[in-house]
Order: sequence, then structure tokens, then C-alpha cells
Amino acid sequence: MKKRETVLNSLLALERPLNQVLMELRAIPWDSHDEIVVITRAHVSVVLRRFIAGELRESEVEDWANAIEGRDDIGFTELHAAVLKRVLHELANPALEGALTNRRAIELDRHLVNLAVTQ
Repeated sequence: MKKRETVLNSLLALERPLNQVLMELRAIPWDSHDEIVVITRAHVSVVLRRFIAGELRESEVEDWANAIEGRDDIGFTELHAAVLKRVLHELANPALEGALTNRRAIELDRHLVNLAVTQ
């Protein structure tokens, strides 16, 4: 269980190379009876800001969001669950939602920041 939590936290924080974390995730089942970790606005905001800064490619953001979307072992902060799910869906599905651009990343990040202000 601790290994699963460590890998999931590495995914959310994107603190190691994504391809390394994804390889470790392949050994962990998607299904879970419990939410082991919780994704927050801050996790998504950091990834968006890294994309804006040129540290991450659009494909990496897409792969990151795909790895999170739909996992039973990753929960959402209750207050922002709907917004976070919508943003992750957009990031994970550029063919449906449009390519991630710097402008769109800035808009999404501002929206997430505004959630913190309006709490």
C-alpha cells in the first residue's frame, strides 16, 4: 500500500520524470476500494505553470492528466471536485477539447487560482 501511495504522490506532484512514474504505475491496478491520495488545485496549477514555462510539453501534460483521470485510488478535494475533473478531462483529451496552448493554460491556471480566492 505504501508503494502505491508513493507512486501516486509522485504522479500528482510530477516530481520525477513522467515516463518513469508511468512505468511504475503500470504495475499498480486502477481499481481500488479507497482513495489513497487526493489531487488538489495546487497539483494542477503547478503542472500548468510548468507547461507555460516550457518545462513540460503538451503531450506530457496530456499523459499526466490521462494517468490521473478515472483512477479509483485518486480522490478530489470535495470543494473543487467538479472543476478539477473538468480541467483534467480537458487536459487529457486535446482531440476533443482542443490543443493546450500557453493562453489556455494561463486561463485554466487563473481559474484555479480564483477558486482559492473565492473560498
